[in-house]
Amino acid sequence: MKRYEGGIVRGRKQTFGIVRVEPEVLANREEAINTAQSMLPLFDGLPVVLVAEKEGEKPLYFARPDLMKFLMDFHLPSVDWKEYTL
Repeated sequence: MKRYEGGIVRGRKQTFGIVRVEPEVLANREEAINTAQSMLPLFDGLPVVLVAEKEGEKPLYFARPDLMKFLMDFHLPSVDWKEYTL
């Protein structure tokens, strides 16, 4: 079992799950796709966004194009983060 930190984001037009991952996950498209798909049950089928953070740098996201637009002005501290086990 692996533990992840994630939450649900509710915007005006968008609701999705967001999960913190290591930057290496986003560096490999196939791994990012597989990771996002494996998270779907945790968020009752909501779209899943993966986020990787490096200190002093902007967060990197893996998401659908429409969610990427939403994330351009998104502030990660606003997420109510909790631990998920998969």
